[in-house]
Amino acid sequence: MIPASLYIIDALNFEQQKPEPKVATIITQIYDRITAGETKLTLMEYYPDEHPINVVRAAGVPGEEKTLQVPLFELDRIEWIDHLTSLYIEPLKVDEEARKIIALKHMPVRGWMLHTNALFP
Repeated sequence: MIPASLYIIDALNFEQQKPEPKVATIITQIYDRITAGETKLTLMEYYPDEHPINVVRAAGVPGEEKTLQVPLFELDRIEWIDHLTSLYIEPLKVDEEARKIIALKHMPVRGWMLHTNALFP
Protein backbone atom coordinates (compact mmCIF):
# COMPACT_ATOMS: atom_id res chain seq x y z
CA MET A 1 0.00 0.00 0.00
CA ILE A 2 1.35 3.40 -0.97
CA PRO A 3 1.11 5.94 1.87
CA ALA A 4 -0.88 9.12 1.26
CA SER A 5 2.06 11.12 2.58
CA LEU A 6 5.62 10.44 3.62
CA TYR A 7 8.04 12.23 5.94
CA ILE A 8 11.77 12.02 5.31
CA ILE A 9 13.85 12.86 8.36
CA ASP A 10 17.60 13.17 8.84
CA ALA A 11 18.59 11.18 11.97
CA LEU A 12 21.24 13.78 12.73
CA ASN A 13 18.69 16.61 12.75
CA PHE A 14 15.86 15.59 15.09
CA GLU A 15 15.99 19.02 16.75
CA GLN A 16 14.51 20.60 13.63
CA GLN A 17 12.56 17.65 12.19
CA LYS A 18 10.07 15.87 14.44
CA PRO A 19 8.40 12.55 13.61
CA GLU A 20 4.66 12.50 13.01
CA PRO A 21 3.45 9.02 14.06
CA LYS A 22 0.32 9.15 11.88
CA VAL A 23 2.45 9.47 8.72
CA ALA A 24 4.80 6.92 7.08
CA THR A 25 8.40 7.98 7.74
CA ILE A 26 11.85 7.34 6.30
CA ILE A 27 14.79 8.19 8.52
CA THR A 28 18.16 8.53 6.81
CA GLN A 29 21.76 8.70 8.04
CA ILE A 30 21.68 5.88 10.60
CA TYR A 31 25.49 5.70 10.36
CA ASP A 32 26.30 3.38 13.24
CA ARG A 33 24.92 1.75 16.39
CA ILE A 34 25.44 4.96 18.41
CA THR A 35 23.28 6.93 15.96
CA ALA A 36 20.80 4.03 15.97
CA GLY A 37 20.61 4.22 19.79
CA GLU A 38 20.03 7.97 19.78
CA THR A 39 17.42 7.58 17.04
CA LYS A 40 15.70 4.81 19.00
CA LEU A 41 15.46 6.95 22.14
CA THR A 42 14.01 9.87 20.16
CA LEU A 43 11.48 7.66 18.36
CA MET A 44 10.38 6.07 21.66
CA GLU A 45 8.96 9.47 22.59
CA TYR A 46 6.54 9.14 19.65
CA TYR A 47 5.99 5.39 19.11
CA PRO A 48 5.39 2.40 21.39
CA ASP A 49 8.57 0.45 22.19
CA GLU A 50 7.23 -2.57 20.26
CA HIS A 51 6.24 -0.63 17.12
CA PRO A 52 7.67 -2.46 14.08
CA ILE A 53 10.33 -0.64 12.08
CA ASN A 54 11.96 -1.70 8.83
CA VAL A 55 15.73 -1.39 8.75
CA VAL A 56 17.09 -1.09 5.21
CA ARG A 57 20.77 -1.27 4.30
CA ALA A 58 22.12 -0.45 0.83
CA ALA A 59 18.68 -0.07 -0.78
CA GLY A 60 18.86 -0.85 -4.48
CA VAL A 61 22.49 -2.03 -4.44
CA PRO A 62 22.60 -5.53 -5.96
CA GLY A 63 24.15 -8.10 -3.62
CA GLU A 64 24.39 -5.61 -0.73
CA GLU A 65 20.76 -4.86 0.09
CA LYS A 66 19.43 -6.08 3.45
CA THR A 67 16.07 -5.51 5.10
CA LEU A 68 14.91 -6.52 8.54
CA GLN A 69 11.75 -5.75 10.49
CA VAL A 70 12.30 -5.43 14.25
CA PRO A 71 10.52 -3.82 17.19
CA LEU A 72 11.73 -0.27 17.80
CA PHE A 73 13.44 -1.19 21.07
CA GLU A 74 15.83 -3.54 19.20
CA LEU A 75 17.10 -0.96 16.69
CA ASP A 76 20.52 -0.40 18.25
CA ARG A 77 21.12 -4.15 18.68
CA ILE A 78 21.54 -4.76 14.94
CA GLU A 79 25.21 -5.37 14.22
CA TRP A 80 25.28 -4.63 10.47
CA ILE A 81 24.17 -0.98 10.69
CA ASP A 82 26.47 1.30 8.70
CA HIS A 83 26.50 4.48 6.57
CA LEU A 84 24.09 2.90 4.06
CA THR A 85 21.34 2.25 6.62
CA SER A 86 17.92 3.92 6.73
CA LEU A 87 14.61 3.20 8.46
CA TYR A 88 11.09 2.93 7.15
CA ILE A 89 8.38 3.32 9.80
CA GLU A 90 4.75 2.49 9.10
CA PRO A 91 2.21 5.00 10.40
CA LEU A 92 0.99 4.37 13.91
CA LYS A 93 -2.50 2.89 13.95
CA VAL A 94 -4.02 4.86 16.77
CA ASP A 95 -6.77 3.01 18.58
CA GLU A 96 -8.48 4.24 21.72
CA GLU A 97 -5.94 2.66 24.09
CA ALA A 98 -2.95 3.99 22.15
CA ARG A 99 -4.43 7.51 22.25
CA LYS A 100 -4.47 7.37 26.03
CA ILE A 101 -0.83 6.26 26.11
CA ILE A 102 0.25 8.97 23.67
CA ALA A 103 -1.71 11.63 25.56
CA LEU A 104 -0.19 10.54 28.88
CA LYS A 105 3.31 10.43 27.39
CA HIS A 106 3.03 14.04 26.20
CA MET A 107 1.14 15.41 29.20
CA PRO A 108 3.19 17.89 31.21
CA VAL A 109 3.70 16.67 34.75
CA ARG A 110 4.99 19.59 36.80
CA GLY A 111 5.63 19.14 40.48
CA TRP A 112 5.00 15.40 40.26
CA MET A 113 7.32 12.44 40.01
CA LEU A 114 6.47 9.45 37.88
CA HIS A 115 7.62 6.34 39.72
CA THR A 116 6.68 2.68 39.31
CA ASN A 117 3.52 3.42 37.35
CA ALA A 118 2.14 5.75 40.01
CA LEU A 119 2.25 9.50 40.50
CA PHE A 120 3.55 10.83 43.79
CA PRO A 121 3.30 14.47 44.97
